[in-house]
Amino acid sequence: MLLCLLDKEALLIYTDPLYGMVELPDFVAEIAHTTQMRRLRGITQDALPNVFFPTGASFPSRFQHSMGVAYLATIATSQNPQLSGVQQNLIIASALLHDVGNPPFSHLAEPFLREITGHDGESFARNMLVNSSLETTCRGFGCGADSKSIISMITGACGLFSHIIHGSLDVDNLDNVARYLHTTGMPGMFDPEAIAASFRRTPSTHKIVPHTWGLIDGIQRETDKWRQARNAVYRDLYADPHLNVAMMLYRIVDLTYRAGRLESDFFLLNDADALVWLRERGQKELFAMLDSWRWYPEIYRAEIETPSARLITASRDPMLRGTLADLIAEHCNIAPHQVCIYAGEGRDDRVVDLPFLKDDGTVIQTREKKRKLWRITIYLDPDCAKITPNAINLIKTYLDIS
Repeated sequence: MLLCLLDKEALLIYTDPLYGMVELPDFVAEIAHTTQMRRLRGITQDALPNVFFPTGASFPSRFQHSMGVAYLATIATSQNPQLSGVQQNLIIASALLHDVGNPPFSHLAEPFLREITGHDGESFARNMLVNSSLETTCRGFGCGADSKSIISMITGACGLFSHIIHGSLDVDNLDNVARYLHTTGMPGMFDPEAIAASFRRTPSTHKIVPHTWGLIDGIQRETDKWRQARNAVYRDLYADPHLNVAMMLYRIVDLTYRAGRLESDFFLLNDADALVWLRERGQKELFAMLDSWRWYPEIYRAEIETPSARLITASRDPMLRGTLADLIAEHCNIAPHQVCIYAGEGRDDRVVDLPFLKDDGTVIQTREKKRKLWRITIYLDPDCAKITPNAINLIKTYLDIS
């Protein structure tokens, strides 16, 4: 909720559900009121729209998350006075706009965005920014950030300078994990503001890590807590009820795409409008099941640390989820909408690759290895329970799972 602008100090006062009353540069308000940013008020931070969220919780929007990321970026830039005003504004504006290219249902619809437009949720920001009123707003109102630089920051094309927005531990995933914990009431909260305040941009004269982002030594306890919290959040996302609901929605979008009824305008919608689109053009039976919270049960789940080449291929291309589901439908003589499959490379664990900077100029570089899991899960309409053994054996054989 926007409270007021203090013109004298050029500050925006904003009340955030996670951080309380915070101060932001006044150009944030101008950008936040644009059509492109207002769209994000109708897209949840989670991939699932709130009407389908299995716990009945009301999840924050991508808009709220973006405002939180901009706030953490403001904290980080305030600790780096050597950055020029243009650089600081670029970081804050990019933090605010990092999700502006997200399609409805966020990452769930991203594979289809890529198939139809050639963009992911980050690079699609170009379509929202270039030659738009949003671009004009970013250039003016005391911000001075151009769209090319903002897009480069969002996509990581600025190299090491982008790492504060697009890195292993950045202001985006700090707010993302903290906001998820806050919303769900999960334990394990860390201090995102303290971590944001520990970001330091090293000078060109630094003998070990010049011109890079690092974290001040002594913040490791909080970054360890963040890593543990992130693990817990992703375990929750990969569990049921959540993943089964997400895969039913994914299958609706997938079947709509395969029928040639998914158009580029779909990706400019918010969640509610996208659901209306799918209700009219999508798979009716599956949508009705999802809409009435009759979720498909899981009939098979595997978490594998040493996957076959076929499982790796299937996990790295989300479009193959539909192919695998169609394989079961064809061989087991059921309708395509009666089976959903998730195959993915786990994002549970993430190692902090930023250096920790000591006062004497030396650095501590983490050498931890990331634990990676590969997952395959099958969800089946209860009316098709009799084909369960055949469906499982078919997928295990096809993906070389022992």
